[in-house]
Amino acid sequence: MHLKILISILLLSIGGCTGPLAVIGQIYGGADTITSLTTGKSATDTIISEGSDKDCRLHRLFKEEPICKDKFKKIGLKNKEEKK
Repeated sequence: MHLKILISILLLSIGGCTGPLAVIGQIYGGADTITSLTTGKSATDTIISEGSDKDCRLHRLFKEEPICKDKFKKIGLKNKEEKK
């Protein structure tokens, strides 16, 4: 009998922890969706990029590329006269 009461109390007390965590997960998921739609990066990618001042995307790990690249590459433009 005491074991059933103890298990019931434990289950009820553990269940109370999931509410706040679920809300935080939903907020982060919403923020991640909004940043993905506006910047093309996840919230984590955006935070890392801003902190390092580079263009960082975690999915590059799967492509065996460096996670972070320089934001701006210098592009050499040729004048029309040079092409002739």
